[in-house]
Order: sequence, then C-alpha cells, then structure tokens
Amino acid sequence: NGLRDETGRAMVEVLRADGCTLKAIDVSDNAFGAKGLDACADLLVGQAKLTSLKAQNNGISMASARQLCATVLEAGCGLERFHFHNNMSGPEGAAAIGAMLASPNLRGVRDLRFSGTRAQLEGTLKVAEALRHATRLTALDLCDNTFQGPGSLALAAALRGMDGGLRVLRLRDGGLGAAGVAHVCQALAECRPPLA
Repeated sequence: NGLRDETGRAMVEVLRADGCTLKAIDVSDNAFGAKGLDACADLLVGQAKLTSLKAQNNGISMASARQLCATVLEAGCGLERFHFHNNMSGPEGAAAIGAMLASPNLRGVRDLRFSGTRAQLEGTLKVAEALRHATRLTALDLCDNTFQGPGSLALAAALRGMDGGLRVLRLRDGGLGAAGVAHVCQALAECRPPLA
C-alpha cells in the first residue's frame, strides 16, 4: 500500500519531475519496508526546505531507520518537526535518530515525537543524549521508552539546556522509575518551562 506500490512511485516521480519544493511530508500508516523507504528517500532528495517529516506507524526497521536518517541528513533538511512513532527500529535505529538529532541541520527542531520504537535502554539513551542539541523544543513526546537511571540523567541534562520554550512534555510509560522522575522534576523546577 502507499509508497510501496506503483501509484506511490508514480507520485514521487511526478513531484520530483515537477521540481516541487515540499515543506511537509507525512508518510505515516504505510507499513512500508525497504522498498517504500526507497520511494520516500527519492521524495526527500533535494528537499532542503523541508521542515516537517512524519513517519509514524510504518514498522520501520533498524536498517530502514538508518537509511531514513542518512537521507534526511544528505538532503540538508532543517526539520522543525520530526515524528517517529510506533516503529520497530530498535536500539540501532534509535542511535541513528540520535545522531541525526545531534546534527547542525536539526538544531532548530521544535516538535519531536520519538515513541513506541522498541529502542530499549541503549537506544533511548542515545536519543536522550542527542536532545542536548535540541535546545529549541516546544513539544517533546518520549512515551513508551526505557529511560531507567542513565536515560533519566541524560534527559534531565537536556531539559536544563533548553531555551525555556518547552510547552508539552510527554513521558508516559517511559520506564523512568522513582529516581528518574525525581531527576526530571528537578530539572523542570530549575529551568521552569511554560508547560501547558
């Protein structure tokens, strides 16, 4: 369905041939694998003005997550919104997302959803550490991750470094534990973001 079939590929070819400059791409709910991601990658080529990318509920694997991140970085996209939810990217895919978030092109990200990706502690820690570069976040959804002690400390450090504009923070089912919740609450008390 979606980007995997001939219709999806034809759509990508038309948009590329027409020289369209896209601001937002939402490829959610396509359940695509490598073939669908190839079409998505083709769509991203030359889209340096892209500010929003949503890839939710696609079943994106570890290898496909690495491919998606590499494509975003190669395209030079200055994403302000990146939603990556309910995928199967695991720790290695999360590490690729962490590296992408730490890149200079994504320093202006304002809306990040990284949830339900089977990142485990190793991957969640990589994303939490990369958040120290995402100082302009206004919305952050890290639900259904595994922070534990090390991840909560990295998240707390990232929260302290944000510019104070964070309005939405979602950490449901984050595996923070009592000590982790205390670390995050202490960081929020110190930086006092205007959470809604």
